[in-house]
Order: sequence, then C-alpha cells, then structure tokens
Amino acid sequence: MKYKMSNKKGQVVMNEVFKEEDDKWYFWNEVWSDKHGPYKSKFEATSECSKYFWGLLKEAYPQVYNVLQERGVK
Repeated sequence: MKYKMSNKKGQVVMNEVFKEEDDKWYFWNEVWSDKHGPYKSKFEATSECSKYFWGLLKEAYPQVYNVLQERGVK
C-alpha cells in the first residue's frame, strides 16, 4: 500500500488520517515512524491526531501553545 506523504504542493502532511484495508482509520506520528490507531471512524482518528499534535506543541513549544490557547485557537 502506498501512503500519501505530501499534499498537492509537495509539503509533508502530518495531520492527515488514512484508511487501511481493514476499514479502520490511522495517522502517522511526526516522523512517520509510528502508526497510531486503529480508530473506528475518520472523525475519531482526526480527533486523536489533533490531541496528539496539541500535546507535542505544548511539550516542545509551551509559549506558542499558551498564546494559541489564549487566542482561542483549537
């Protein structure tokens, strides 16, 4: 199976979820080494991917995370 590693502009897309042959949904971590899932729906996979992203941002760049939270970015 081929996995989409970039968007139409050739930029790496971390937050994209994908569906496998088992009809379950997954997403890759930030360095494409670990597949997270399975999830029952695209909505669930996207939600978990978002939580994963915000957790990384909070840990690596707490000041940026705090500013975004203060501005209501979710």
